Amino acid sequence: MSLGNDEVVKLLSSDIRHRTQCEPWASDNDKVQLVLLHDSYMGGSHISRSQYGARSQTHTKDYQKWISHLRSLGLKMIAVQDVILANRHQPDFEQFIMEQIELCPSEDNFTLEEKTNFKRDIVKAMTVTQLGYAVTHHISLEISRDLEGQIVAGAYRVYPTIDLLARRGHLITSKGVVLSGSKSIKTEMNVMKFCLKSMGLPILTEIPDPLKVTGHDFVPGNDDVLFIGTGHLTDEASVRVMLEQDVFGTDRVAVVRDFFDRSDQRPGLDSVFMIIDTNLCVVLDTILGQNNLRRRLVREYVRDPKTKTYLRSREDVEFEVYLLDQGFTICKYPEHLYKGGIDIINFGGRVGCANKDIADLIIKAGYTGIVDVLEFDIGWEFMAQVSFFMRTNTPKSCETINKNPNASVMLKNPSNISHLWTERSALNGKPTQITNTLLMVAPVGFCTNPETFVDNHFMKKTNQTLNEIEKKALEEFSSLHLQLRSLGINVWLHSAERFHNTPDATFPNNWFSTHPSSEVGVYTVVFYPMKTISRRAERRQNIISELQNVYGRELTFTQWEFSDFPHFLESTGVLVLDRIRKIAYASLSERCYEVIATVWAKRMGYQLCLFHSTDIQGRPIYHTNVMMAFGSEIIIICIDSIEDPLERKVVEDNLNASGLEIVTITREQMNNFCGNCIELQGSNGKKVLCMSERAYNNFTPKQKEKILKHVDTILHSDLSTIETIGGGSLRCMVGELF
Repeated sequence: MSLGNDEVVKLLSSDIRHRTQCEPWASDNDKVQLVLLHDSYMGGSHISRSQYGARSQTHTKDYQKWISHLRSLGLKMIAVQDVILANRHQPDFEQFIMEQIELCPSEDNFTLEEKTNFKRDIVKAMTVTQLGYAVTHHISLEISRDLEGQIVAGAYRVYPTIDLLARRGHLITSKGVVLSGSKSIKTEMNVMKFCLKSMGLPILTEIPDPLKVTGHDFVPGNDDVLFIGTGHLTDEASVRVMLEQDVFGTDRVAVVRDFFDRSDQRPGLDSVFMIIDTNLCVVLDTILGQNNLRRRLVREYVRDPKTKTYLRSREDVEFEVYLLDQGFTICKYPEHLYKGGIDIINFGGRVGCANKDIADLIIKAGYTGIVDVLEFDIGWEFMAQVSFFMRTNTPKSCETINKNPNASVMLKNPSNISHLWTERSALNGKPTQITNTLLMVAPVGFCTNPETFVDNHFMKKTNQTLNEIEKKALEEFSSLHLQLRSLGINVWLHSAERFHNTPDATFPNNWFSTHPSSEVGVYTVVFYPMKTISRRAERRQNIISELQNVYGRELTFTQWEFSDFPHFLESTGVLVLDRIRKIAYASLSERCYEVIATVWAKRMGYQLCLFHSTDIQGRPIYHTNVMMAFGSEIIIICIDSIEDPLERKVVEDNLNASGLEIVTITREQMNNFCGNCIELQGSNGKKVLCMSERAYNNFTPKQKEKILKHVDTILHSDLSTIETIGGGSLRCMVGELF
């Protein structure tokens, strides 16, 4: 189904290829002018069909139907194999083919030079047909030595790059190509790197493993703005690398952040969002809406032409709101038509749809181009597996898209920091116990942590799968985030990634704390030593750097982790702070050492109130904040958990001296997280006591009545999965930003 070899060589050797056909493009609305093909069943023009074995008649029929349609549109087509073979005389071709061959020695007595020379001999002996086979396969070859010491080949295995185009381990910006460096698709990326480079496209960078990036999350809009998704397939660290290396080539970058969904059914941005005309886009309706648990949030970056760096201009705007603000008309793609993707292909002024219902949908939404209905028996996703569209770069005016009216705001700010920092209630300079701004981390990769299970007796094991646990935890997290934002509480949102191996990352309050100038004289951030290795990994540099940019003083106690006798102090997990009277209440445990708490108190100007507390079975309580909470006018405490009479009296004397209302809870209530709550400041200075649904249901009516005399409202949210698996509740999930 591909072009003949003579035609291929003629096409690829022409000057047109270098000047126009392979230039990067800026928009998915640019006209398709060449289709790159790779079908593991059909092969390229140099590959014998018999090498792939039997294939279904349905597959063959649909493939031929697809090719016929592309030809009817006047599009040029070429197989990946043919592109590479037409460049087999290039200096780096031999090295490329050699990388497709893996030698598996029977013994460790082969030098690198011997293996390299053996590979080179194999490649030189290959016919064109064999080379065509090798360029899109990974070949594993066993080698040994014969009696004369010469290298001889034994058994071999061949692994076809079935997902060469479908995996989209590459994305093409208006500047060039960004490649994934993921080890899991190394063979595919070697092939695509050589192929795209041979077609004249500059290779800009490779995103290092274990970071993830895919073209399925890349939707170029125009010369002004592009969209890139983060979540299931692409992580935010990869986007930061690309922003720092200035690979995008647009004035603005809209990062569409999937914190709450992370579904295999909606994996990449292009599976839920597509631009089909200058002002018209198609979006899956079940991810839209500010109150949707699956919502996407947009963080926008604007490029400063002076420094040539991207600075944040907008933070976590709901996707539908952002698109409408940019002047887009949104065609909402209904769930009942969704089969794992938006079944539309944009050829540039012309689209193909999977069925008439989709065609009618976009025409009704205002699409004025040509609409073709293309039905395939084996499924619409078949085309994504075999095709990649190369478009014509057509510079265009962006006047039809509204420029972000706030774009210039961040350009006046020399620091690339979130606008949320300027909205902190603690900036008024007055002494305060509560804040209106939080750091939260979405529970991606959330599961039972065997390291913390040892001394966190609030954790319980479950028979749920890892995916089930993560899905439910994300739903709970999404709902809590919605409720906090609805009450006017600011949230600086981050996400863990599975490859971080930080199952407890959704509890960020244990590794840092912040303090306003009214409390300690200067705005201060403190970093703490953590008991377990997995929890130490939660301190990610991008978060730390922004905290360092905002707070004028930094205190670090993490060096205690590496002393001959490690000591730990897990932040506001073990230190319950009376910030007005500067008293730190701390229950001593394996996560709270007296010696380091004493050093901390001296540095911070605090008085310590130390004690021991236990659960109903007499086991030490791992974190103080599960047995007590301090608000602006109210204290919640399980005083029964402090068994030593002298320690209990000291605590009671301090609490009584505060003059605050004291709500005493039982050990059973403590086990249901009634002590793990936090008071925050909502809109118009309203006081909000935040807790889980489980905690709320375990407070008595009289206790709730007493609480509501001192706060305006009680926020309660279902966190049952997070509480059961993680052994922490709402207070653990928020890091206060003063």
